[in-house]
Formats: sequence, C-alpha cells, structure tokens
Amino acid sequence: MKFARSPILAQRLSPGRSRLVVLALLGGFVLLTGRSLYLQGIENDFLQKKGESRYERVIEISATRGRILDRHGDVLAVSTPVKAVWAIPEDAQLSPAQSRQLAALLEMDVRELNRKLAADKDFVFVKRQIPPDVAEKVAALHLPAFTIRTSTAATIHRATSWRTCLALLALPTKARKVSSWR
Repeated sequence: MKFARSPILAQRLSPGRSRLVVLALLGGFVLLTGRSLYLQGIENDFLQKKGESRYERVIEISATRGRILDRHGDVLAVSTPVKAVWAIPEDAQLSPAQSRQLAALLEMDVRELNRKLAADKDFVFVKRQIPPDVAEKVAALHLPAFTIRTSTAATIHRATSWRTCLALLALPTKARKVSSWR
C-alpha cells in the first residue's frame, strides 16, 4: 500500500486556498518580525524603561559597622546607635517654654539653642550623638520643623586600647618572633 495514494491523505483544499493560507502565515511572520525589529531597534527606550521598572528598586539599607577586635579577640571599638536632632531654622518657631524644655533635654544652654535656630541656613544640627532614649523624648515634644536622624558612632573601649599602643611602641626595628603579647 502506498501512502501517497491513500484517499484519507488526499488533499481536499483547492490549490488557491492552500496558497492563501501559506501567504497568510508568511505575512503574519513578516509582520511579527518587522514589529520586533522596530521595538528592539528603533523604539527601544520604552521597553528598556519597562524592563528596568520591573527589576530595579532603590532600597535603603542601613549598614552598621562591626566590632573591631585585636588579635586576641578583645574588643577595641564597637559601633553604637546614636541619634541627631536637626531643624529647619526658618520653620522652627518655639515658645520660650519649648526652648527651655528642649535645651534641658539636650543638655545645652537656651542661648546656644536660640543661636543655632537663628542661623541663616537651610537646616542646622541642633545636637548630634544623643542617646536613643533622649531622642524619643525630643520626638514626643512634637516640635515643628525638628527631625530626628539615626546614625552610628564608634565607641572605643579604653580598657584594651592601651595594649595596642604598647604593641605599636614596642615593635622592634627588625621583625622578631613574639610568642605572646599578653
């Protein structure tokens, strides 16, 4: 039995219709190819922005420094969280009672606080490196134009820092093997 002559496999479309279907498929392929070339070659800014918006994000990650150790594992310095109070001087209108209360919390003179707030600047740091609990008390005052900012400060442990100073002073001019510095 020859499959080419099977009546089941016989072509039932007229030759004109089959050519029309092939031309329609080729035309669709040409249109899709032309559109993709246009979008990727000529008008690619739009697609580039869409792609970036799907994967690009700006996330602020606050990195804290680690501990600084000497070679024996003793802590030399540690990063501790601290706060800073800053204000926009032209918007900071405080009553004398509010000024006294804020100056008492920040452990500063009222005249110094008023001098900082009278500065001709866009913003001014009122006090830096204050403990977080004091910053919470300042925030609880709900003063206009005052903002609290978080940062870190290195705290040096003086109990172990003398060892580093002695080690630096005791370094010989020629390298020697030292079994222990303790």
